[in-house]
Amino acid sequence: YDQFPGEHPMLPLSIGALLLALALIGFCFYLLCGLIFNVVKGGRGINVIPNVTFWKDLPYLILDGFTFMFLCGGKMAGYDKMDEDKSVGDNNGGDEQVVETKQEIKTDDSTNSDTGGYGAI
Repeated sequence: YDQFPGEHPMLPLSIGALLLALALIGFCFYLLCGLIFNVVKGGRGINVIPNVTFWKDLPYLILDGFTFMFLCGGKMAGYDKMDEDKSVGDNNGGDEQVVETKQEIKTDDSTNSDTGGYGAI
């Protein structure tokens, strides 16, 4: 056992290689089952890919993640800081009062029967 330190004599692949192989097999299984499901549902073209909108957005999501990481959460292009005198929906300088109204819900006793609301059979 001490001939090759760090390697197990019974495992021809490392643990990392096994996990990578399992992830690849799982992804292929997901893709195949999703394709079959979407074809049976009547999907055509690119719409047979499971979660096609996610896979279309994935490169942009990765780009956003890298942009955020390398800017350390700093200012990203396209976003401006709001001024204190500007706020959404504030036309009177913020002196508005919110008035809550409550409505009483009236129930009709004719629909409440012993049949659980499905009516008489």
